[in-house]
Amino acid sequence: MRGTTRTGRAREPSRQGGGGGAAPGPDPGAVPVRRSLGETGGVRRENTPFVGGPLDRQALEVLVGPTGHPPKWYEIPVPHDDGTPPTVHAYRREPLGHTRRLHLPRGWKYVYVPEGRERRAPKWPWSKPSGHPRPTGDAGSGGPSGAGRADAP
Repeated sequence: MRGTTRTGRAREPSRQGGGGGAAPGPDPGAVPVRRSLGETGGVRRENTPFVGGPLDRQALEVLVGPTGHPPKWYEIPVPHDDGTPPTVHAYRREPLGHTRRLHLPRGWKYVYVPEGRERRAPKWPWSKPSGHPRPTGDAGSGGPSGAGRADAP
């Protein structure tokens, strides 16, 4: 079976001489394809329904990230005619449904949050919770200088 492939079809003759050891390279006369900025190709969009608020029962195309999920929050600024700052409507991402066995999300929906987006500070390991005051250098703090014991008058 010298002139056939594994499926039994006949092999095409090589363009290069010598039995076809190397694959042919790019055509030197070929013009490289240039894409405009609007043709992204790899960016995925997903029709996502909105529940509540001004976009109730509408579906918009939302860009998804590298993990295939849309953003956790979707904010829509609505401008005013009088020049005041725009009103921002916030939507939070929630699962649309779950699979039976693995409980994976089947899709996503955005639910209107009238109080707006909740702001959270980053949780660094070296930062203390905001509800507890930091200890000061008082005598009751207990340190290497023997502080912490009551000094008798």
